[in-house]
Amino acid sequence: MRVMKPHALASVLLIVALCLTATIAAQSPDLLSEGKAWWAHVQFLADDKLEGRNVGTAGYEKAVDYVESQFKAIGLKPAGTSGFRQPVKYDSRKLAADQRSSYWFVMARRSRSSSGRTAGSTRAAS
Repeated sequence: MRVMKPHALASVLLIVALCLTATIAAQSPDLLSEGKAWWAHVQFLADDKLEGRNVGTAGYEKAVDYVESQFKAIGLKPAGTSGFRQPVKYDSRKLAADQRSSYWFVMARRSRSSSGRTAGSTRAAS
């Protein structure tokens, strides 16, 4: 397997970034209005009225309706089985309130080892 050197990778990324910038600039001569339109989308989708956009909430539905209306406004056509909305199975997990997470155990172990004690040590530090 051939590995790209860091400076070669940086050069490739710079060329890609320049090409993308030139393409965007050529497509949109009024970058100020494009930026304002983009920011309006961000502000709407980040608004507290959308209640975090959690799946199954009214805020989520408002966000989906907004995005779907924007897709239609720019002329996109749905290509799936249910218009712009596609069936997706969501799995969720919740920690029980009375149980500690594995994150807690990792952080507790790091805390003990950084204070001069070893990970498995039970004696007090002197």
